[in-house]
Amino acid sequence: MSKRKLNKNEKYLIKILVVLSILIAVNIFVINPINLKTKQLENDKQNIVNIRNTDIAEPRDVEEEDIILRIQKELKNIVYIDYIDKKMIYDEYNNDVTSLEIKIIGNLEQIFKVQGIIDKLELSRNLKYIELNTVQNTNIESENFVQIVECIMQINVG
Repeated sequence: MSKRKLNKNEKYLIKILVVLSILIAVNIFVINPINLKTKQLENDKQNIVNIRNTDIAEPRDVEEEDIILRIQKELKNIVYIDYIDKKMIYDEYNNDVTSLEIKIIGNLEQIFKVQGIIDKLELSRNLKYIELNTVQNTNIESENFVQIVECIMQINVG
């Protein structure tokens, strides 16, 4: 067999095929793995951000809502709950603190039972103030007199 000489067009075609082969090989073996790793790192970063946001934001809100529900559950069978008001305040160190203002109405015996509930819920150290006011009730007969009071408490929960 005789070797045939390649003409100019065929040489250019071979050069183009070699360059394309090199580009495809670089794309497959270098660029694609880098892109895949970059996408994986972006996904991991987003997962970490989501977890951190969840860890930071939700537990406090869930804990606050949980404590409100626990307070309501414990107090509803003892006294009348007029309201539970949730407020964000700043403490002496300028930190955000959730404060609950609770207004309940009942006789003195019932109000004193509330202290046991506060202790049971481990909130007594967070109790900031208690205010007691007598409620004027003209429908009470003198022989069955029971003094009705309203109690307003402020508890810092977080």
